[in-house]
Amino acid sequence: MQVQCEPHRMVVTVPRDLFGVGKLVDPTELALGAAACPPVSPDTRAGVVVFEAGLHECGSVVQMTPDLLIYQTNLFYRPLVANHPVIVRSHGATIRLECRYPRRDNVTSKPVQPTWLPFGSTALQEAKLGFSLRLMNGEEA
Repeated sequence: MQVQCEPHRMVVTVPRDLFGVGKLVDPTELALGAAACPPVSPDTRAGVVVFEAGLHECGSVVQMTPDLLIYQTNLFYRPLVANHPVIVRSHGATIRLECRYPRRDNVTSKPVQPTWLPFGSTALQEAKLGFSLRLMNGEEA
């Protein structure tokens, strides 16, 4: 199984021979996350099932540590009850998936220009401001 963590989504590629025993799982028996998102494309030629989901989709949960943002979800295998006498696998499986992103990283804001002035300029401007205080006793008209 391969999990590709992209900036805004995760792409999960699941081999149809999920357990490595030569039995191919039906793509309809696989679901991503608590929301049970279906696969986007079962590629039967390549023998894989592909899921694509935004980091906040399909019931994923975000956990923050001092250094990381961790997006967690599960891949669920829920086998359908077969109508034939040979049952290969009757129990489902849950596989935890996660993408980890550093919380501290270089970012760019090229389209946004800062509007603040350096502290020295601000202090100089503040020195020119006038101040007045007038005491009011309630008798003013």
